[in-house]
Amino acid sequence: MESDKDKFQAFLTAMFENQPEEGSTGLESAHIAEIAAGAGVSEAGQQCIRDDKYTGYVTAQTNTANEKGLPHTPWVLINGKEIENTDLQAELDKALAGS
Repeated sequence: MESDKDKFQAFLTAMFENQPEEGSTGLESAHIAEIAAGAGVSEAGQQCIRDDKYTGYVTAQTNTANEKGLPHTPWVLINGKEIENTDLQAELDKALAGS
């Protein structure tokens, strides 16, 4: 979605709102393209999704996460400590301050 960088956050939010059950087969590309359309992604961006342009990349990243035992998405570590999303800014501020 190089052409729709300004739509990334809306698309990401929509994907989390439509997230399938953990361990399921996931969403079909056509369904993801519909979600993207609803988030304002261009037809070109939707076509990239329908064409599975990034499937290899996503599969490789998923395999890496599984191999490393990452428990969920999103998952953030700062200095080896897992951070909950609600604490992210405070933890970043502490890490940057050296505490």
